[in-house]
Amino acid sequence: MRKILIAAGLAAAMATSAIGAASAHDAYYWRHHHRVYYHNGCRRSAATGAVVGAVGGAAIGNSVSRGNRLPGTLLGAGLGAVAGHAIGQHSC
Repeated sequence: MRKILIAAGLAAAMATSAIGAASAHDAYYWRHHHRVYYHNGCRRSAATGAVVGAVGGAAIGNSVSRGNRLPGTLLGAGLGAVAGHAIGQHSC
């Protein structure tokens, strides 16, 4: 009975170390081959910059345009989103 318990314990220890090695390899693979996964903060910064830029650009475009303000608002939002995304992505 004692030999069976020792053998089972060794088998469990070896299985656990094999699982840990596989997950370490997966983490290495993702970290070095997929920058999107590893640099998630950059993606978030660029998205935040785009949203803030769109809101700011829409406000400026609305205040500058005369008469029909919709085209100025949409153009300002588009340009602000592009500029904000570029600034947010550059800050990484």
